[in-house]
Amino acid sequence: MLGSYEVSDEAYAPKLSDEDLMTYSLDELLARLGDDHASVRGEALRALAHMRPQRLAPHANAVVARLEDSEWLVRRDALVTLRKLDPETLAEHADAVVARLEDSYENVRYWALVNLGKLEPSTLAPHANAVVARLGDSDGEVRNWAWSVVLKLEPSTLAEHADAVVARLEDSHENARYWALVTLRMLEPATLAQHADAVVARLEDSALGVQYAAFETLGKLEPARLAQHANAVVASLVDNDSEVRETALVTLSYLEPATLAKHAYVVLAMLEDHDENVHAAALITLANLEPATLAQHA
Repeated sequence: MLGSYEVSDEAYAPKLSDEDLMTYSLDELLARLGDDHASVRGEALRALAHMRPQRLAPHANAVVARLEDSEWLVRRDALVTLRKLDPETLAEHADAVVARLEDSYENVRYWALVNLGKLEPSTLAPHANAVVARLGDSDGEVRNWAWSVVLKLEPSTLAEHADAVVARLEDSHENARYWALVTLRMLEPATLAQHADAVVARLEDSALGVQYAAFETLGKLEPARLAQHANAVVASLVDNDSEVRETALVTLSYLEPATLAKHAYVVLAMLEDHDENVHAAALITLANLEPATLAQHA
């Protein structure tokens, strides 16, 4: 789902309706892209956006040229039109789209990211640096869409930018910290392990949604690596929030039975929890213990 940036503007009022524009020939629409008036250029772009991708593709260069337009609304409309292209054709113009990530208008940067989000991961990879840089954009919607594009990257490509993602765990915006954790979850366990300490720190985040995400991300670690942070997870079993306690128990269930046995007493105590979901999670976690260990606590 796209953000709230609309593709219309009162200050950019069109002189012709869409129906009127459809009466123009293709050649006439292309000619209007060079009109002296920004509103005319924008109208032509919006009319071209109604074309089927196959018909628009041969004229993509003319649309791309408007990415350098002096009017930001025309640059935005050019990006909206380019979004109609199939990923293979759009990939041929990726450099021009990426350049708009540095546009001074957030609306243009946003639509540049929307276009990049259509690319195949292998095509997107060479532009990962530019996209990752937008995670710190001054505009919230641009940041949000940047996260959606970053999540399209292959784990190997994402690993190259893991430090930049981890840095967002200290972001003042709760949403950024949450998506940073979701993104780290996409890494291979061995790569994620290198950043486990930063993830563990988020177990004490001021936002509950971030705490939940931190537990889920820790659950992606190999059991041996997770075991190194078991005490931090166990500490959350006394949290006031029942969902934190439940999620902590689920995370403990990923431990090897021998490691989990060291914390059997505290997990057993959770059977007395007043929340039924916490009680159920405790039962599921205890089921991972060896019978002999359970017998010791019968």
